[in-house]
Amino acid sequence: MASHRRVQPDDLERGDHIIRRLDARSLGVPLANLTYHHGIYLGNKKVAHLGFPRGDKSQASARKDNFDKFACKRSVYLVPHWNLKRSKEEVAQYAENCIEKGGYMDDYHCIFKNCAHFVYECLSEDEPQVPFWKQEVFQIHENKKGEVVVGEVAVKSDGIGLNGKAVILKEEVNIGDTVVKVSAGSAEAGAKVWEKDVGLDLGFKANARAGSASVGPASIEVGPSLDTGVKAGKDGVGLTVFGVGAEIGKKTSVSLFGFKVGWDFS
Repeated sequence: MASHRRVQPDDLERGDHIIRRLDARSLGVPLANLTYHHGIYLGNKKVAHLGFPRGDKSQASARKDNFDKFACKRSVYLVPHWNLKRSKEEVAQYAENCIEKGGYMDDYHCIFKNCAHFVYECLSEDEPQVPFWKQEVFQIHENKKGEVVVGEVAVKSDGIGLNGKAVILKEEVNIGDTVVKVSAGSAEAGAKVWEKDVGLDLGFKANARAGSASVGPASIEVGPSLDTGVKAGKDGVGLTVFGVGAEIGKKTSVSLFGFKVGWDFS
C-alpha cells in the first residue's frame, strides 16, 4: 500500500481511480479481503464501479453509487496513474457512458471480467491489463507528446496466468501518427495457460532485455531469453523453446540468439 494514499471525497478529483479492500465474510469467499474492489470517482460523492446487489453475481453491472456505499465502511485509497492516454474527464465520461449502456450486464466473470477490468477499461484506450501491484519510482516528464518513466515494476493478470516485469527506463513519444516506444534494462518473469478471446497460450516467460524498441507495427528486443511456450488461437500460432522460436498471425515474430523481431498486423 506504499503507493496508495487513504482518501475522502474532498481529496479526490473527477476521474480518479480508487480502491478498498473486499469483505471476505459478506462475499462468502475465503481470503477475498486480500484483494481490492475498484471504482472511478465521478465527483459529488458518486463512484462508478462494477457491482451486484445482495451478492447476486448474476445481477452484476456497471453502476453508480454513493461514495459511502462503495466504501462499505472500509478505508478508500487513491491509485495514482502517471501515463494515462485518457484525461481524467475522459475516464469519468467513459465510465458514465458504460453505466448508461448497461455495460458488463450479464457478463461478469470473477477472473476475466470483474471490477478491476471495468476500471482499467475506463482508464485505457487499449485492451485492459489488470496490475496486481505497480510502482513507478520516478517520472521525469509527462505531456501529450510523450513520457519518460524511470523505474517501473508491475505484476499483471494475463488471462489465466501471472506476469511480472521491471523496467529501469521507459519512454514513449508520438511522432505524427506513429507511436515510438523505447525501454532499457528490463526483466520479466511469469507463467500463463489461457487468454480469453485468444485461446491456448501455454508457457512461461523468463528474460532480461538490454533494450527494446517499437516504431509503429515494427518491434525489436535484445537480450537473453528462456521464454518457452505454445500458442494457438485467433491471433495466430507459435512455438518457442528457451528463447528460440516463431509466431505467425496478427502478431508475427521470430526469436533467435537473444534477438526478437516482430510485426503487429492487427
